[in-house]
Amino acid sequence: MSLPVLINMLLGLTGTALGGMAYEKASRDDAEAATPVPAAESSEVYTGLADLTQKNMELEAALAEMQRKNTEMLQRLMSLEGEITLSDVKKLVAQVTPSTVGIKGPMLNVQGSGTLLKLQDAQGNVKHYVLTNRHVVVLRPLHGGEDHILDGGFTVFPYADTNISGDMILARVAKGPDGQPLVSDKETDLALLELLSDPTDSMKPAPIAEAIPDVGEFVMVVGSPIGRNFFFPHNVTYGFISHPERKTSADPSNVFLGIDAAIDYGNSGGPAFNQKGEMVGVINQKHGNDNAFALAIRNDKVLETLAQWNLKPVKP
Repeated sequence: MSLPVLINMLLGLTGTALGGMAYEKASRDDAEAATPVPAAESSEVYTGLADLTQKNMELEAALAEMQRKNTEMLQRLMSLEGEITLSDVKKLVAQVTPSTVGIKGPMLNVQGSGTLLKLQDAQGNVKHYVLTNRHVVVLRPLHGGEDHILDGGFTVFPYADTNISGDMILARVAKGPDGQPLVSDKETDLALLELLSDPTDSMKPAPIAEAIPDVGEFVMVVGSPIGRNFFFPHNVTYGFISHPERKTSADPSNVFLGIDAAIDYGNSGGPAFNQKGEMVGVINQKHGNDNAFALAIRNDKVLETLAQWNLKPVKP
């Protein structure tokens, strides 16, 4: 969908909502003026009208807020139209793809994406890791029970234009000084893989953004989606932040980035980048089918989890 069409749709939705409110209010006023009210029912009618007036005021306030948000979104979209060109997108792809990897596990159904990070531990040691989702590195029993963390047998492959690169690197689940795997709880859904050899020359660690992206900001997603009849290593899609604090009914305590970029199974654990090439989120789940939108673990949650593991990012 082109940007002008999207803008017209937003304006049309707001106008339709406001017009419908005005029509409904006028129709109600005409009906009330034409219908005589018996004196015995005047008190109840007055109370009912007061309730309707209050609800009407609430509706007007909600519509005004919706119009304000739509106006803000339009301003962001129009400003982005002048700032981001096709050349900028190509440069961003070249900038961020060396930080993105595909992941294959020791079993056929274990597959995902990840981001190369350069991290420093509490003792000052600096190493390269791959950040991904917890559900990429665990096996979940079909009939209940505890998840099983897959210790090793992972293969990480760097970005390639059309297919899997020949420069594959073996990896295993990273462990802390106490020997515990660096795998978060199910709700946070993050995990670290430790590379068993140095990154290739084509790979480079990604910086993590400090600021949380706002509604309407440009975002690029890189991952390796899979399906019943396809596997696309290092696929690039892009879109906008649709909501910076999206919640789900399954886990209302967590907040995610809502992203309208297309994703599929296999994008799990992959990065979402802002216009500067900084990682702003980790793709966590999709909602919908053909027109699915993505939910990503926010960068502030990523930094918080790394701190709990006594790790901090080293700027590339």
